[in-house]
Order: sequence, then C-alpha cells, then structure tokens
Amino acid sequence: ISVVEKRSVAVDGKHISTIGVTESSLSISGPGQEVPVTIYARGLADVRQYHLVLKSTPPEVLDLGSSRFVPADPFVTPGGGLEILTEGLMVGSAAILGEAISGDRVLGTFYLESGAGFTEDSKVDVHLIFVGVSSQSGETDALNLSLGLAVNGGWSNSLANSSPVAEAGAAQEAKVGATVQLDGSDSQDPDGDPISFLWTAPQGVLLSDRSGPAPVLQP
Repeated sequence: ISVVEKRSVAVDGKHISTIGVTESSLSISGPGQEVPVTIYARGLADVRQYHLVLKSTPPEVLDLGSSRFVPADPFVTPGGGLEILTEGLMVGSAAILGEAISGDRVLGTFYLESGAGFTEDSKVDVHLIFVGVSSQSGETDALNLSLGLAVNGGWSNSLANSSPVAEAGAAQEAKVGATVQLDGSDSQDPDGDPISFLWTAPQGVLLSDRSGPAPVLQP
C-alpha cells in the first residue's frame, strides 16, 4: 500500500512524528459494506509495537462484531483481529516479531462493516483518538489526538474537537517485583465528551484493566 497523504497531524513523539489516514471521506449505501480506514505513520524510530484506537459516532450504524483490523507488513497481530472496548470504541494492535523498524510506514487498515440499519442517508463520524508506539527498548509514546474522516458526508472536523487531557497521577517509585496502582480519574475532555481509557505497559508487565480509569501494574 502506498502512502498518500490526505489527513494527518504532527504528534512529535520520540518514536513517531506524524500520524494520518489515507482516506478523507467515504461513501456507502447500505448494510454489509466495508468502510476501509487506513492508518499510516511518518518518522517512526526503532518501533516494534503499536496500538490504534478508533471511535465511531453514532456507534449503532456499524456492525463492529463483523469489522476487522489488518496490519501492514511487517507487523502482525499475534492475538488476532479487532478488540472492542466499549460501544463505538475499537483497538487495532500489532507488533513486529523481528527487528524494530524506522521511517515512514502504513501501519494497518480498519475494515468497518455497515450495520443492518445502514442506509444511503446514514452518516458516520470516525475518529482516530489515540496512538501508542513502543520501541525496541520498551519506551512508549502514548498520544491522544482527534483525526477524523466522514462517511456519507458526516460531520467530521478534526480541528473542531479538542483532544482529551490525560492525567496518570503523581510520579511513583516502586521496588522490583512490587505492584503499582495507577489512577487516571483526573483525566478530562475540554469539550465535555465522555472519557475512555487505553493503558499500555512495557513488554513483560501486566495491566489489571487496560480500559479502566485505575489499573494495577503487575510484574
């Protein structure tokens, strides 16, 4: 898949500089049709793993149970497929089994299937709201954003919607082997939109609840 820049935002992370979607708008006319949303990155540096979170509004017009995520080579999904966190919120994750990569890459494509009630008049707003990339050494860039595209002329506007502000609590020090309680309950959205959570951890460290406000890190 070639990268054709349509909509992108600069995220200026240590291991990623830009994230974008190759589609700016899409049209479908009925149920059972796929909506491809391809995500690409520029300026990757020593990356081995990533997590992408999409949010669809309204969620009921899509059949998320029949939707899927396909990573681009050389990324693979050992766990397989698309993870649905809550209604309208979905995660695509992938990793590289060999050496970490750098440069500009297509990360993967979400194939979102229109639901039984979808008509040519249905409008959907799809936003990429989070990207997390992990390096060979285990360092992670966790970045909130709002990059949208419209289906059937939906109301997507990535500039009109403010990104949420993540607050993971005070800095903590812990002994090797100890559990650590995290707390993101002070996170907020400037627009007053509902907050959702997706926590990531270094390789070999477990999280008690990836999508809750206060998970526990377990070595």
